[in-house]
This record gives sequence, structure tokens and C-alpha cells, in this order.
Amino acid sequence: MNDPRNAQLISILVPVYNTEKYISQCLDSIISQTYNNFEVIIVDDGSTDQSGTICDEYASKDERFKVVHQKNSGVAMARIAAFESCHGKYITFIDSDDFVSSDYLEKLVKYMIEDDADMVSCEYNRVRNNIVVGSKIFITGTFQGETLRDFISNHFFYSKQINGFGLHPGLATKMVKRDVVMEGLQKGRGLWYGEDTIALFSMMLRCNKLVALSDRLYYYVEHDEEAVKRYDKSLWTNIIELLQRLESICHEEGLTIYGIRSRIWRYIIDPIHKMQMSGMTYTEFYKVINVVRKHPYMVKYFDPWLIYVYYSIQSNFGYILFRFNKFHLYWILRQINNMI
Repeated sequence: MNDPRNAQLISILVPVYNTEKYISQCLDSIISQTYNNFEVIIVDDGSTDQSGTICDEYASKDERFKVVHQKNSGVAMARIAAFESCHGKYITFIDSDDFVSSDYLEKLVKYMIEDDADMVSCEYNRVRNNIVVGSKIFITGTFQGETLRDFISNHFFYSKQINGFGLHPGLATKMVKRDVVMEGLQKGRGLWYGEDTIALFSMMLRCNKLVALSDRLYYYVEHDEEAVKRYDKSLWTNIIELLQRLESICHEEGLTIYGIRSRIWRYIIDPIHKMQMSGMTYTEFYKVINVVRKHPYMVKYFDPWLIYVYYSIQSNFGYILFRFNKFHLYWILRQINNMI
């Protein structure tokens, strides 16, 4: 590719933990890039399978690959370690169980350079059993100045336009200028759920221009081993810490986020679903939820009314039951929902 844009070094950060089934496909998709001036910083976060060995094999064959092995510290710390070892002007994040199209780097860096963007995002395809099963459509366009501030405030966490996040809420699918990355990564330190969302949110606030593309260049591979699908007792502590950090950032920025209560309610529904899918009995469920509901942070958000006309009837009814501590009825409602 004889193009002066190819002179810009791109750093690809790949955190790895026990993804031996998927890591080769991920790294092969990087090797096949049409844009070839890149470095790959792989952080093996204490994998107990053959992931680290596979990564070392790639590094031995291609000098653009560097592997860092560390004790298991979580994906947030793995990304920080990768960033501290990289040198590129532009940074992109690829999860080790996903893969990208061959023109992923070429298309994203084109807009980074020609539009002088601080961040470029693309759409993604979902893949299950090697079959593309669908994709999520987000808001696209170029946002800068007041339009970017408005997008962050009124569309990022919840947009009525698409009934969900206005932009994919993870670091995957993004390319970002180096100077806005580190502070964002630090915001997710110590979290294992939602760490990339709060990191991205912080990075967006440091941007002058964001370009959101409609191109589907990233492939998100769904599988049963994903940590985000499993219930862990530390999940509630993580979520409350995530929400408190989010509130702190908003306070620092003087920012009011549209629909933030809606997003918080969705953060509550997700672990409840995981609890039920884990086979937890109602007695166990009640013990956990009763403590969570009494937490000062939850009291603050769930004692005021939170009825949205754009919620489904079921979602609004579920919120009412949770608000008034009718956990048994809420449990039954969720059980019915899971069977449908």
C-alpha cells in the first residue's frame, strides 16, 4: 500500500485470558490487514490454557507482535499494561476472541488523518458458530464541539432514536489518538464489568471530534465462555462502583446525562438475569437483592419514580416491583420472561 498515510504507526492492544480457541483467528485477521504499519501489544493476563504459548508463537514469526505476560489482574489492567508498552500515534483495541475485516485499520486511520478526528468508531457484526447472526445499528455521523457534547449527553448512554446506547459502549470498534487514551483507561482500573464503557466515556469527553462510521469492520464472536455472561457475587459491588465513578465524572464535567436512570435500571436487570440463569434459588436471590436494594446508592436511584413512556409495560412493571421491594413478584416476572 504506497500511501503516505501508511507512515503512521498504529498500536493494536489485545488483552488475552484463556481464549486458546479463538486467539489464532484474531491474530490472523490482524496479520491480513491492508494497512501494515502497526504493532500488536498482546498482554497475556495469567492465562491457564495455551493462549500465552500461541501468542508467543506469533511473536516469534512477526516482529510487529510483542507479548507481555503478567499475573491475572483483569482486563482493565491488561489494557493499561499494553498501552504502557506501545508507541503508536493511534491506538485501537481488539478483544482476543474477536476478529476484524482486512481493511479495518485502513478505513479507521483514513478518517483519523483526513478528518483530524480524535476517535473513529465502526459498526460490528455478531458471530455465533462461525455464522454472522446479525448486527447492532448505532448512530453514525461526525460530531464535534457542541454537537459532540450533545451526543455524549443525550445519546451515548441511552438514545430514544435507537432505544439503547447511541454508540457501541466498548473500546472494541474504536481507534483513538494516543493523548486521550490513558486517562480513560485509568477510570476503569479495578473494574471487570463495564470497565471499557467508563473508559470510553472518559475518552469521548477528551475528544474534539468523533467520527462514527456505518461500516461493519469488527466481528464480535459470541460464545458460552464469556465472563460477562456468568454471575459472580462481586458483580453488584462492581456495578455500584461503576455507577459511582460515572456520577463522579459527570459532576466533574458539569454534565447531565439523558436517560441515565434508564441505563442504571438496565445495569440492574443484567445481573439479575445472570443470577437466575445460574440456577440460584429464590431464597438465595432474596438474600442478595435485599442487601443490594438497601445500599445507599440504590436507594438514591430507586426511591424516586422512574417511569418512561418508551419502556415496555413489562420493564416499567418490573421497576415498580423493585422499587417497592416486591422481590418475590419480581422473581416470578423474570422467570416468566426467561421462559418466553
